[in-house]
Amino acid sequence: MASLTVALLLVSMFYITSWSGGETLDPNSSLNANEVRYMRGVYGENEPDEYLLGTTQSNVVQMSEPMASGGTHYWGMRVWIRSGTGIETEVTGGEAVAVVMRNEEGQGIQSEEWDCPDIELSTTDSLVIRIYQERNASPPTTLVATFDTTHLGATGLDAATWTVHYHTHRAPGQNRFNWGTETYNSRVEGFTYEAYGVNVIEPEDAAETETGTYDYSFTVENTGETDDTYDLTVGSDNADFTVSTQEQVTISAGDHSDIEVQVTIEETAEVGDGALVTLTARSRNSDAEDSDGFRLTFMTFDVDRIAIEPSEETVSTGESVTYTATAYDQHGNVLGDVTEETTWSIDPGAGGRWQENVYTSEYPGTWTVTGTYDGFFDTGTLVVEEDDVPPTPGIIRDYWWLLLLGAIAAGIFIILKKRRKPFVEQAFLIYDDGLLLTHATSRLMPRMDSDVFSGMLTAIQNFVKDSFVDEMNWGLKKLEFGDHKIAIERDKTGLLILALVYTGKGSEAVLSKMSGEILEEINDTYGDVLSDWDGDMDNLRGIKDILMKHLSKR
Repeated sequence: MASLTVALLLVSMFYITSWSGGETLDPNSSLNANEVRYMRGVYGENEPDEYLLGTTQSNVVQMSEPMASGGTHYWGMRVWIRSGTGIETEVTGGEAVAVVMRNEEGQGIQSEEWDCPDIELSTTDSLVIRIYQERNASPPTTLVATFDTTHLGATGLDAATWTVHYHTHRAPGQNRFNWGTETYNSRVEGFTYEAYGVNVIEPEDAAETETGTYDYSFTVENTGETDDTYDLTVGSDNADFTVSTQEQVTISAGDHSDIEVQVTIEETAEVGDGALVTLTARSRNSDAEDSDGFRLTFMTFDVDRIAIEPSEETVSTGESVTYTATAYDQHGNVLGDVTEETTWSIDPGAGGRWQENVYTSEYPGTWTVTGTYDGFFDTGTLVVEEDDVPPTPGIIRDYWWLLLLGAIAAGIFIILKKRRKPFVEQAFLIYDDGLLLTHATSRLMPRMDSDVFSGMLTAIQNFVKDSFVDEMNWGLKKLEFGDHKIAIERDKTGLLILALVYTGKGSEAVLSKMSGEILEEINDTYGDVLSDWDGDMDNLRGIKDILMKHLSKR
């Protein structure tokens, strides 16, 4: 009977041991992130005032200054949250907690618990723990050591029970606190926090000129210390601006991801409408959340000015310069590159040649370059310096007089030719209602002052109203504006009026032939559009090129 009792006792002990062991076989299986923070013997960020409260122990022993011998000695801690700007907030109520004591001689680890409350943190916050000691008084109030975690990157401290382990020593001349090594292993166990964070960065405010769908890129940053998955939502405060994006994103700790948001400006949107488009990222593992947005505006833009580049340039004779032109609206917004649609010219005395927007210099001097786009112009300065290469001797030196005679003869020929034939400087194409459709200037002419341009256009429009009242009298007509002569002719459809500004002797036959050729080509190309034109200038793209082509022939 005794043997049976012993056997049953052994079996019972086996099952009890097995069940208890089953509960603790894998202490890391817990979903709670319990962390040990060691009071290290090396300095943290605020050397030499604070030591590091790290995740591993150091191998440098540190000891506090000893207190007077005798009596009972107490040790305890206080805890603060330190913001990224250095502001500290205590969470231990103004006195030391987890207090231990020695009233006899000895040394070693002494432990006590403290219940940490649930505390909300910013990702730039750090934790500061200060250790206090006192003789014959509790709670202790004399500071003996300070420890700092540096930035945790956490969004909160979890409510948890901390176990604080102090290495204390009570002996004559040795009443102190020790830390920094495995032997003097002062530490805090049960330290848990939420290592999650998120930051949303919005794109710049934008504007669009047409309805349709557009893509904009937000950036979502994982500011925490662990990988995380975020639910994404987008919003718009205007029903005419609809938005969409992906539903979620997973980002590694410390990394970021660009999130494309699609915004559709619906056909029901009106010019001037706008919407605040927002993106919100919410952590699936914590309360971490952030949101930001940008404003999108639906508006139309009109060209207010153009700017050419380079505005100033210096080259040697024979070198080339590439020019560009950019259009701006009245608010200074860039409307686009208009280089290809811009007409380029330089002072007549500069010589050289243009190949679209590339000018190759010829004569030294300081010259004005002009870019003209749709009635708007800008100027730049080009300094052409003499090439250092000396002229070739020989033929030029021996026969310079022949070259001089040739130049004089050529000049006389040009003068006589100009006296016989008018030189057309500019052309204005005007619609039947007086609207200026386009204006072109000969590449050989410098830019026209804006006041002169406006005055000339007004004079032409008034002349057209007065002179073409009789629908049977559409022949070539002339007028003078200051030093300029203007030939005006209406086309056979009665929809277009062409005004040619010229110098020299105005041969009516020559001017009428040129006007007829221009108007005929315009009607052949744009006749169907002009017969039922709705005022949309986009339907007349390229009409200026016809004027430029004919001016370049003269």
